[in-house]
Amino acid sequence: PVAVALMARMDVAPQDRWRVKAACLRRAIGLPLSIDAQRLIAQFVDQYLPLDPVDDAAFRADVATYSQPEQEGIMEFVTSWQRQGREEGRKEGREEGREEAARTIVLQLAHKRFGVLDAATTARITDLDPHALDALVLALLDFTSAADLTAWLDAQSTRPRHNGTI
Repeated sequence: PVAVALMARMDVAPQDRWRVKAACLRRAIGLPLSIDAQRLIAQFVDQYLPLDPVDDAAFRADVATYSQPEQEGIMEFVTSWQRQGREEGRKEGREEGREEAARTIVLQLAHKRFGVLDAATTARITDLDPHALDALVLALLDFTSAADLTAWLDAQSTRPRHNGTI
């Protein structure tokens, strides 16, 4: 198992990455290990030997030449990575949907309190990052005029944007 993992960590020429990945995974499924241990090795190999679409196609074509049990074993790992990628995509989609909903709520609340907003104010609200949108939802409860909203947006534009990093 260690040799298979170390093969993935070697300095592999870009044009050989798909071959080394296929060989590592072929060896990993042939090891007398539990499926969880094989999956761990396969994830390690995938992490250190990512493939672009062209190399991924070459990888899949090569795997198609393997015996049926080898193909099934390797493709089970590949399928689980795809499922994981889809789940990450769903999570990102939910986050984007939440941000869009927050923008819509802020704009609706502001419209309800202050009437129709000018295009510049609407654009400034639309450009806010998620943390600022959350803060604005609460701040809107205390605003008594559109001038309060404008002053709050002005104060935000002087602050560095929060991008989720510390």
